[in-house]
Amino acid sequence: MSALPVEDAADVLEKLLETPDADGVLSAVRRFAAVEFDAVSDDFAFEYGTLDWGDGPFFAVGFSRQLEPADEELDVVQARVELQFEVDAELIGAGDWGSEWTAGGAKSFDQWLDAVAAKPIWALVRGRTVRAVEVAQDGVF
Repeated sequence: MSALPVEDAADVLEKLLETPDADGVLSAVRRFAAVEFDAVSDDFAFEYGTLDWGDGPFFAVGFSRQLEPADEELDVVQARVELQFEVDAELIGAGDWGSEWTAGGAKSFDQWLDAVAAKPIWALVRGRTVRAVEVAQDGVF
């Protein structure tokens, strides 16, 4: 199978997300990392914390994959999946945290994802009602 165009990244991620919960996101991200895109660089990020885009605060846990296309005419693409939860004292107490992985780095993707999946935040959000799930793609300039 040949590499997919980077502009298909979010569509692929959305199809891989079978259940809109913590375990579903971790499973989808692991499978998403195995999909080859026509890119010269491939990076992942994991973040969680409290956000507010003007409609009131929420707690978000999510991953993004940034792909730099092999075709220099195209923009860098960032596909992301995010679980959003109602804010409470326990989630606020978890703070904000992030981690990044770059292809070719010291750790394999699976080692990095296993370390992220072992973070206490997952136990904190498992079983909570998900307020929203967002799968999106943005151009990065």
